[in-house]
Amino acid sequence: MLGACAGDGGVSEAEDGDTSEGGTAQSDAQTRRCLSVTPDATLSLLAGETEKSSTSRGPSYNTGVAGTLHGCNSYVVEVSVPSTSTPPLDYESSFQFHAEKSTPIREDLCNVAEMQFRVYAWNIVVGDWAFVGGGVKEGKWIPGGPLTSPECRFFPKPGAYTEFGNHFEPPLAGTNRYRILSSVMLPDAFFAEVRVSVQRDHEIFLE
Repeated sequence: MLGACAGDGGVSEAEDGDTSEGGTAQSDAQTRRCLSVTPDATLSLLAGETEKSSTSRGPSYNTGVAGTLHGCNSYVVEVSVPSTSTPPLDYESSFQFHAEKSTPIREDLCNVAEMQFRVYAWNIVVGDWAFVGGGVKEGKWIPGGPLTSPECRFFPKPGAYTEFGNHFEPPLAGTNRYRILSSVMLPDAFFAEVRVSVQRDHEIFLE
């Protein structure tokens, strides 16, 4: 299942305390609420671990009109990575964040479906969340081939997605905190189940 991926070396590309991003379908006020609420799930990438993930309970993160006006309407996952987060054999210390649909989406719904996927990092200097990258992705139906099945995939929406730079790395000291906001919206304001994960990169051996 292809969704969205994120990797960056830190928050240097975002201004201190900046939580905004261009072309988003989510309002600044709604984003601020997502960054201040108790997260739906918390994950920690610890020493020797290669992946941690969390899946929403169906579309329960969607709270309808009330959520749009007063809530968040995103599945909020907070991830902690301590300086002691060392990789196992054959893995890099670097890692990425991913969001994907965890249930199939029909072809007739795919081309009008949208994924919201944003990554924020806690900036200890200003005591606030800083936007790192992400935004809106559009659904596109991919026909199956001889060895693959047809499926709905998501790709960056032009003008509404900020690409990431390098992959994330554990801090030299202390613990880095990240907050992932994600949702999959279907027509008529219906939402789909979403899965969020943090994964280490495999080492690449060149002969």
